[in-house]
Amino acid sequence: MRTIPDTEPARVERSAAVRKAWATRRAAAVSIGRSAAACKAWETRRAAIVPVGERADYLRRLRASMRGAIRFARGRQEKRAAEGRPVVTVTLDELIVKLAAQDYRCAISGLPFYVDDADHFGPACPSLDRLDTDGDYSDANLRVVYLGLNSLRGRGSDADVLRIARAVVGKARQAP
Repeated sequence: MRTIPDTEPARVERSAAVRKAWATRRAAAVSIGRSAAACKAWETRRAAIVPVGERADYLRRLRASMRGAIRFARGRQEKRAAEGRPVVTVTLDELIVKLAAQDYRCAISGLPFYVDDADHFGPACPSLDRLDTDGDYSDANLRVVYLGLNSLRGRGSDADVLRIARAVVGKARQAP
């Protein structure tokens, strides 16, 4: 497996958050087998699209959301511990690496988070989705998705979500 060199695209003044995000993406790219060139090309394209300050704010907001999601899952865990229900073992760093691997977007839709009209809590907020709904909150059993999609999926499958989405789009196309 090739490693990604410590070179970054030429840019003006990078903040500490942006440098840390670059290191996280580089680590995630290595873990999923991306080449150094692909990672660097992605960073160059991304830098041209999103101003540095906006990107740092977005990453800071995602990090805070993931912290809250873990705290919320642990709160539910305490209530259900007596029943032998799911355990929370995922860490914030594991979630950030997972987000970096999916380009800081929803794992199901590929859309960026926080694009709705809601201020803090809405359907485009990030949410922890367990692949096995009866399983633990572990790194291997989690993905980060839209809250709205996670709610829609419930105990169903991605195929159920897709079937519903197709019906909604079909109905919208028929409307005058």
